[in-house]
Amino acid sequence: MRQKILNAVIGIVVALFLGAILLLLQGYDPLATYEALFRYSLFGYYPFATTLRNAVPLVLPGLSAAIAFASGVVNLGQPGQLVMGALFATVGGLYLDLPPALMIPTL
Repeated sequence: MRQKILNAVIGIVVALFLGAILLLLQGYDPLATYEALFRYSLFGYYPFATTLRNAVPLVLPGLSAAIAFASGVVNLGQPGQLVMGALFATVGGLYLDLPPALMIPTL
């Protein structure tokens, strides 16, 4: 467990370092850029909510792929399944005339 956490931390540090090199090559200040990245994506209610809203379509298919791959099944259709599920939930929410207590579990 400790080795997995260490590998993840090393991967993040290497990615930030390589990103800093690319920023320097383009003439930008990496520290100011990373500070703005974290400040405007995590601190405050609206920035954090926006970050979560944008992350959900990436995280949910990734989690479903991880579960599928761990069980030995190859399924590459997770993003499409997420989009189609959202589409049908939206259509159902718009056109089904049910009370809210029944609508939420139905969708």
